Amino acid sequence: MAVAAQALRSLMEEMTLPAGAIHGSQELEFVRPVEAGERITCRAWLSHRSQRAGWWVLAVEMEGADESAQPVLAGRLTVMVPG
Repeated sequence: MAVAAQALRSLMEEMTLPAGAIHGSQELEFVRPVEAGERITCRAWLSHRSQRAGWWVLAVEMEGADESAQPVLAGRLTVMVPG
């Protein structure tokens, strides 16, 4: 879980969100255990956005891979932004 927490923390630091933004949900799937000291590279992208009742609903997909480019985790999070 520490790997996922660090990946999500890094992602949220890169996103510039206005005051009032709400972290709606997150889903994580681990493909295999990650060993201590193993280097993981994560990437994330905006996969969907829609507007509902004055809020933007943003879906962000993410995936993490080891140094051999083999997947170790995948996930999705939803953020609601006023606007």
